[in-house]
Amino acid sequence: MDVVKNIKAMIPPRNKKDVIARVRELVEADGKKPPAEKTLYAKLSEGRGIQLWLVPYFASALGVTEQDLFDPSKRHKIAKEEVRKDPFRYLDEIEDAAVLKHAITAEVMSVKAAAGTGNNIESIDVFTTGRKAVLDSIIFKAPPKGPIRLMQVDGYSMVPMLYPDSWVIYEDAIEYTVDGLYVINYSNELMVKLLQFNPEEDVLEIISKNPEYKSWKVRPGDQSTFQIVGKVLRCII
Repeated sequence: MDVVKNIKAMIPPRNKKDVIARVRELVEADGKKPPAEKTLYAKLSEGRGIQLWLVPYFASALGVTEQDLFDPSKRHKIAKEEVRKDPFRYLDEIEDAAVLKHAITAEVMSVKAAAGTGNNIESIDVFTTGRKAVLDSIIFKAPPKGPIRLMQVDGYSMVPMLYPDSWVIYEDAIEYTVDGLYVINYSNELMVKLLQFNPEEDVLEIISKNPEYKSWKVRPGDQSTFQIVGKVLRCII
């Protein structure tokens, strides 16, 4: 299949593992089971055998359009610096408008949300960098309802759910809706925690997944020491 030969030609051999890892991440984020790393590596090396449903994921990983992958005239190699380990690209770095057709932008925050000790905050808005990240829309099960933000995590309290330098994609929210991960302000400390409602005690449990770290309980309406900043939509480990 020519498209596989085109994909192979676009990837320098030294970057093959990085691209394959990114493709597998995108497939998993879309709720599908990715092919084994060894299988993808072998098929790329042979230049044949990659299924068509994987083409959009390779296009996203390479930062090109699907049409580019089918066009023999565009069998250019991707420069080393273009194969990024970061899970996103900045909007001001993208020149090809076609890349943005199926993309969603997110405000990148300069502060790290703690998964351990906290970061003192008064207003989350003071931590905007002014730059926007471009995220492939396939990582979302449904389009976000409003503006989204991208924030890096620090600390170990949420291991193995989150690790230091993981990223969370979240949308602004001021109240608990369902159990899940939230960005919260607890005693003026910015954190990412798992929130779970306990109906027997009528409290919200603020849970640290790492058993070596403490968890807390608060009343849902208690705004004196606890505020919800956002609901996490996706994690990028």
